[in-house]
Amino acid sequence: MRDLREYSQSYENLEFENEIVKYRRQAVLERTRCRSPSHILEVGCGMEPLFLHLPAQMHVTIIEPTPSFFENANLKSQDFENVHVEHSTLEEACLEARFDMIIVSCLLHEIEDQTRFLNKLHSLCGDDTIVHINVPNAQSMHRRLAVSMGLISNPYKISETQKRMQQSHPPFDDNTLKQVLNAHDFEVCDSGGYFIKPFTHNQMMHLLQAGVADDMVLDGLFKLGKEMPDLASEIWVDCKKSGCRL
Repeated sequence: MRDLREYSQSYENLEFENEIVKYRRQAVLERTRCRSPSHILEVGCGMEPLFLHLPAQMHVTIIEPTPSFFENANLKSQDFENVHVEHSTLEEACLEARFDMIIVSCLLHEIEDQTRFLNKLHSLCGDDTIVHINVPNAQSMHRRLAVSMGLISNPYKISETQKRMQQSHPPFDDNTLKQVLNAHDFEVCDSGGYFIKPFTHNQMMHLLQAGVADDMVLDGLFKLGKEMPDLASEIWVDCKKSGCRL
């Protein structure tokens, strides 16, 4: 059983994660604009829920199990009539609605029982539902560099950061992500990557603090990740229930 309070504290200590979050959100918003959903389910919202950046008329349901993240989202949602926040895991949530789009951002790799999670996710999908999933990429440039330097034996090795974040699964690459989704009756419609991260979070933060990297550099790395998804720090897919036409 994961300790979610300890998780939230560890998350806050990942300094460069604040920079990655901005680009991850940008990538998610690009996919939502592409799909133009009217009712979104966000599974796990972190400290800055997606509804803060979506059109006010869009209906948003949030499922968030981490106490501090839930309390923050619930407080920020008070002035949003079309936002509903539940303190629950997806697996335990009681949801009857069907959603146009379900956002699972930076979460699947953290789930202990991925089969149970994906089965519940599948049950919430209608024929037209798009599920957007993004995860860290095992083949990210910084992991490949670590292999080349002899720091890790292979890019799928669970890092010390992953251990602190209570993650027990090896990271996904494009193939393994699609394989696990196909095995749970999802069909991938589109995929890509974003943000080339040459070095670890700590090293990237040192570059920012030293003035070696700035927002222009980070913007360039974000765009470069789209051009080179195999090396991107994070990868994404849009998927739907197998056999459903869009």
